[in-house]
Amino acid sequence: MKLNVIAVLTAMSAFVAGAAWADDCTINGEAPTMPDPATATADEVSATVASIKAYQAALGEYRDCLDTISQNKELEKEVRKAALAKFNESVDMETAMVEDWQAFYGAYQETQG
Repeated sequence: MKLNVIAVLTAMSAFVAGAAWADDCTINGEAPTMPDPATATADEVSATVASIKAYQAALGEYRDCLDTISQNKELEKEVRKAALAKFNESVDMETAMVEDWQAFYGAYQETQG
């Protein structure tokens, strides 16, 4: 029984260490919010596009950091898995932002008639 407790504690510490390594990578900025398509101006649309591009660049840097961790064979497998999970989460975040943009822009084009 004592051996099982040690194994569980070791696995937990590896998972926490993995999360800590992946926490070294940060996203600079936040996903932009889309303006109201009924009232958005061309300048607001342009600013939103610029914000999207800046956020995508930040996500790229974030993923580069996570990829470095996930590919580092000297790190524990759990550490690399945690980085990969955060990488995949960032892909989902970007996908959601693009879907928000598509919904906004479709509605915006309808208002421009």
